[in-house]
Amino acid sequence: MSLSELHRYLEDFRAERGPVNVLEAGCGRRTRFDHTGASRVVGIDISAQQIANNTVIDEGIVGDVQTHPISDTFDLIVTWDLLEHLADPIAALDNLARAVKPGGVLVIGIPNVASVKGLVTKFTPHRFHVWFFREVRKSPRAGGAEGPFPTYLRWSLRGPSLRSWAATRGFTVELVVAYESEIQASLRQRYGVVDRRWTLLKAVLRGMTLGQVSAGDSDLAIVLKSAARAPQPGRLDT
Repeated sequence: MSLSELHRYLEDFRAERGPVNVLEAGCGRRTRFDHTGASRVVGIDISAQQIANNTVIDEGIVGDVQTHPISDTFDLIVTWDLLEHLADPIAALDNLARAVKPGGVLVIGIPNVASVKGLVTKFTPHRFHVWFFREVRKSPRAGGAEGPFPTYLRWSLRGPSLRSWAATRGFTVELVVAYESEIQASLRQRYGVVDRRWTLLKAVLRGMTLGQVSAGDSDLAIVLKSAARAPQPGRLDT
């Protein structure tokens, strides 16, 4: 699958709903999607410097998504490449869920913890991530204000766990896209893991793990649509 499905969904959502009020959670210095035509774009990030450098948002909030009270409500909330960096992603999701208008959507972009990329990311130390960005991705400033940031990638971010969370919070799952990130694809090309080699590697891993771990689907994009509010249940384990 590819992210084109997600972009088509969002195009249809905007066309049906009209000018939308948007919140980007963990906006950083640049937003993740084209919000042309939005009535307002708000960004929340823990870094005041990142917010100051973001030229797309109309309003910036300096705060931790896990705990910062969000007083407004939004038609569209996007959290992309953020939840894996949080010690308590379910607290962040609960906070964002309360800010979604009825009929609005919450878009989640995360590494697939049940993938080779996800497991390597989860179980390697932060200093390895910094080395990887500097030496493999050729980012000499890695380790500074622009990341990579410490990663937790909690088990509660697995696809089935997020489906359970969504159901208990009054959301329906509109779309799940499992796809290979551009970073992983470019690395495969660089080191010649393509065509038959890649097909064989995926098949071997799938067989060895009884289909539990994917080589190709390194990332997930999930769209949740709000429905009638449900009572807040007990927490999921992280």
